[in-house]
Amino acid sequence: MHNLSAHRVLRPAVRYILQRMALFLVFAILLFVAAGKLAWFRGWGYVLYALLIEAGTLLVLARRAPGTLHHRGTWQAGVKTYDKLFAVAWVILSVLATPLVAGMDDRARSSSAPMAALYVGLVLFTLGSLFGAWAMVENVYLSSLCAFRRNAPIMS
Repeated sequence: MHNLSAHRVLRPAVRYILQRMALFLVFAILLFVAAGKLAWFRGWGYVLYALLIEAGTLLVLARRAPGTLHHRGTWQAGVKTYDKLFAVAWVILSVLATPLVAGMDDRARSSSAPMAALYVGLVLFTLGSLFGAWAMVENVYLSSLCAFRRNAPIMS
């Protein structure tokens, strides 16, 4: 493959990986800022475990489905406005609201889940992540947005 072509293929994949890491960093910062402390065992446990899952998913995609990384890092034409709004809402709820609520909950000490609940949560988080990774490996066009294209081939 010519260097220029390799660069064009690699660039969107790198963009996607950087976007994922940036969202992860924002999540972690908001989590600890909302908690008002860095000395938070459960917070660090979640962040490190989620980072391990994210890095593992990205490594598997890089080895087994690099086209998925490329596709996810490329802007898709034909995305409807309502789907863009849904994507923004997802970012607000998952990347912004979730760590703020979790951090403030720890700061206020308003709830305390038993360790058994944490283990159940880790199992569910792992299973959900594995399912998502499997779907991305098996379907290079799996996207978080719907893009409608005219005259697109229909697969059977």
